[in-house]
Amino acid sequence: MVRAVVLLLLVLLLLVLLAPEAQADVVPPAPEDCPPGSVGSTDHYGPHCRPSICRSDEDCKDGQRCRELALCVFEKTYEHWRGNTHRREVRGSCAQGEACPEESSCETAKRCVPAGDVPPEPSASSPASPASPPPSASSLASPPTPPSPKGAAGPSTRCAACALVGAGGPAGHAAWAIAIASLALVARRRRHQSSGCSGRTR
Repeated sequence: MVRAVVLLLLVLLLLVLLAPEAQADVVPPAPEDCPPGSVGSTDHYGPHCRPSICRSDEDCKDGQRCRELALCVFEKTYEHWRGNTHRREVRGSCAQGEACPEESSCETAKRCVPAGDVPPEPSASSPASPASPPPSASSLASPPTPPSPKGAAGPSTRCAACALVGAGGPAGHAAWAIAIASLALVARRRRHQSSGCSGRTR
């Protein structure tokens, strides 16, 4: 009888000791309303949204795309006698410049995003420069001037004395003096020739 009681007490003691461990192994379900770019997860410290990470679309599942996205990430270390657990929890989105909650920071990285929530990629092509206006008619080259016919007297030959008349300053005065002296010399020669001819006829 005594042995039966002792065995019963031992069984009850084992049940009491194992009950917390059994309860500790039961975790709540993962959340289903995580922001785009994060994945619902759960553990003994409770449900949370952890940030996803990827390099290309091949790293994502269910038709998701790998795109750069900014999320508010909170980091915390949970201490336990079995070992510490470090978690990165998503507290919201900061893709549009939203402010993050306290103790979290905005981090931008490539994440798996559902196809319907894929942000537009920035355009890599630079804006086309405006086309230059067509040249105006005045800027077009004027047609070449046809050469003057041979034998035609140019302005310089028709009016040689115009340069002398229009010249001013010392150079113009010297030209006039030379011209007057030449005319006087010609007149003197003509007078001399005419006087010589009259003497012969007498």
